[in-house]
Amino acid sequence: MQEEAGTQLKLIINLIKNGKALFKPMRFSGNHVSFHRLLGFRRAVPSNRKTIEYFKKFVLSCHAVCGEIDIINGSLAAFLPPKYIVPRKVWRHPWRRSYHKRRKTNWENDPYYCDVIKEIFPYNNGRRLFDIMDLSVFDFLMGNMDRHHYETIVSFENYTYPIHLDHGRGFGDSSKNENSILAPIYQCCLFKYSTLKSPILFEPHLKAIDHRLIIVLKTLRECLKKQGKSLKDIFHLEKDYDRGHQVLSNSQV
Repeated sequence: MQEEAGTQLKLIINLIKNGKALFKPMRFSGNHVSFHRLLGFRRAVPSNRKTIEYFKKFVLSCHAVCGEIDIINGSLAAFLPPKYIVPRKVWRHPWRRSYHKRRKTNWENDPYYCDVIKEIFPYNNGRRLFDIMDLSVFDFLMGNMDRHHYETIVSFENYTYPIHLDHGRGFGDSSKNENSILAPIYQCCLFKYSTLKSPILFEPHLKAIDHRLIIVLKTLRECLKKQGKSLKDIFHLEKDYDRGHQVLSNSQV
């Protein structure tokens, strides 16, 4: 079933035992990375990468979606329990954008905007304002400028973190850093020490990954030189081996 909300194509997938998931075929890396990797916040809904076949059965001609004939990749994100089981409250993000070329929001015009927010519930006590700082880092690393709402679980009142939903606009332009996403931090100058001490990787491990990646690429280059192999001899499409494509042995090449 197609989900009508938003600007991008989304499908609601019905699972066994009344479960549901949301399939996004476009710009899905943000949802996938936010759950599996980013900062270890564990505040995003479970999401995984999924390949769907015969996508032409689901998509009308008015939807332009990139894929390979009848196969397309996307993110499959689990639905949260219904609100009658786990009541949640939707909050407007205090640093949401106006999405208007000429009309700006208060935070875009007032450098002391945070002083106003500090006096307003639920940001005037507890952890909520600090969690907004976390959320701004989370969005900045992904380049997600589309954070207009967030949700919390009602039963925990103001002693719970925001649930990180909808990261479809993340990882768009890799050449641009949108510093305005960090407005909560540079206007409030507040930050959680625990977040500062929780990097994605320690520096030695990050350097090790860079070094190992060079070795991987070097190994592949050596394969290309070996016996005059071509790119097609080494790199195979997933659709080939998923459908029983036979990998040739050296004696058959």
